[in-house]
Amino acid sequence: MYIALCDDNQIDREIIRMILHEYAAQKSFHFDITEYDSGINLIYDIEEGRSFDVVFLDIYMDEILGIDVAHKLRKKIHYEGNIVFLSATSKFAVDSYEVDASGYLVKPLNYEKVFAIMDKILLSYKSQTYSIRKRSNVVHIPIDEILYIDSDNNKCTLHRKDGRCYTIYKKLDEIQEELLFSNFLRCH
Repeated sequence: MYIALCDDNQIDREIIRMILHEYAAQKSFHFDITEYDSGINLIYDIEEGRSFDVVFLDIYMDEILGIDVAHKLRKKIHYEGNIVFLSATSKFAVDSYEVDASGYLVKPLNYEKVFAIMDKILLSYKSQTYSIRKRSNVVHIPIDEILYIDSDNNKCTLHRKDGRCYTIYKKLDEIQEELLFSNFLRCH
């Protein structure tokens, strides 16, 4: 999972990054965090093709309000990922519905509220991915990147669009059950 963290205050970025790392450790989940101190830079990167599953966005920043950044992301760039607002006030909470925000957190942040929002986002994310355990890590593969899965006895190989392959030590019947509501066809 790829997360953008946009806040013009370095200390606030460190706090949310620390909370997210704690969340990742507890859930055995990996994500990459890219930090921005400006909403303008975030917009530019997404316009140039950078992809994020979640954007944590401060409301009050020097150059542009976070709510305005969110409007540009949704309307101009057609960003469809999750947006979670961070703010010192709940003043823009109602406005966050206009951009289909996944959450609105009032500073100072607490672990429970961040964890609750991340649980909701992760549940949605996992329903769009197929998870494979590799040693002590879990790899989440977007379902739309799976080309096909072939079987050889109790071992299957998942093939991705980018050419990467993953060995899965399950029967094809089990994998088919896990991908029940996806658009896959089993052929013989």
